[in-house]
Amino acid sequence: MITISTGGNAPKRIKKLVARAGNLSPAMRDLGGHWQTRVKESMPWRPHMEAAKRGKPPAVHTSDYVHSIVYEADENGVELGSTSIRARLLHLGGVVKAKRAKYLTIPLAKAASGKTMRMFPGIQMLARWRDNGMVKMIFGLRPRGPGSSKKRGKALFLLIPKVTIQPHPHIELTAGDWEYLEASLTRYVGGV
Repeated sequence: MITISTGGNAPKRIKKLVARAGNLSPAMRDLGGHWQTRVKESMPWRPHMEAAKRGKPPAVHTSDYVHSIVYEADENGVELGSTSIRARLLHLGGVVKAKRAKYLTIPLAKAASGKTMRMFPGIQMLARWRDNGMVKMIFGLRPRGPGSSKKRGKALFLLIPKVTIQPHPHIELTAGDWEYLEASLTRYVGGV
C-alpha cells in the first residue's frame, strides 16, 4: 500500500488548505477514487496472446488484476494498493519460478492457452538451446504425411526455468495527484 497523508510529505499549499478544513474524509475519498482510476488506466493491457516487448511491463490479461486496485480513505489520508500478488510483482519486480515442476510452461499459441502439454497427443520438442546459462525448450506438433519432414512444426509451448520481471512502478503518487488533491481540498474548503 502507498499512503498519502496531509502531514510531512504534503506541499505547503496543501497543508494550508488542510489547516482550514474540518473533516478531510470527503476530499480524501475524492482523491482515492481519482488515484484508483488513474492507476487502473495506466496498467499495461494487451490482447490475450500478445506478448510484451522485452523490458516492457508484462501484459495484464485478466480483469481481476485491474479490479484488485483498491483504496481506503479517512480524515487523515488515503491508502492505495492492490490485493493481487501480480501487482506487487509488476510494481517491485522479481523472479517467477515453477512451483510444481522443473520449468515454467508458457503457451505460445492461442490453441495452447489454458491447456497443458498433456492435452496435445504427439507433442514433441522442436528446439532446445541455452541462453545466459538457462536451458530453454520449445514444444509443439510436427506436421505428418508426405513431405512433412521438410516443414517446421507448430510451436505451442516455451519451457523455461524462470522469468525475471523488471520493476515497473505503477502505484505511485504523481505531481498530477497532488494537483488533484489541491483542487479537491479547494472545493471542500472554499479556496485559500
